[in-house]
Amino acid sequence: MQKRILSVLFASVITFVILYSSLYIAVKSNHECAGEQCPICAQIKVCINTLKQLSSIVIIFAVHIALIYFIYAHLSRPSKVCRYCTLVSLKVKLST
Repeated sequence: MQKRILSVLFASVITFVILYSSLYIAVKSNHECAGEQCPICAQIKVCINTLKQLSSIVIIFAVHIALIYFIYAHLSRPSKVCRYCTLVSLKVKLST
């Protein structure tokens, strides 16, 4: 139960950071720039870097989950190859 709460909290924080960074970039993109030392431009760069890093993490996590699902789906399913093939299981008629 504690792992579930922690994972929901972690997912909520990541979602909040992604949404807040995107919203901040959208709102402040047309600001009056003060030049090279503009604090808003510096914060926009931080938000962009954060979004790039989080998108990489999300992609890696999604690929990891997909691989686990793929492996589990194919290993848990019984094989279609007959392990003990007999004439009866192969439905072979022996009449001549």
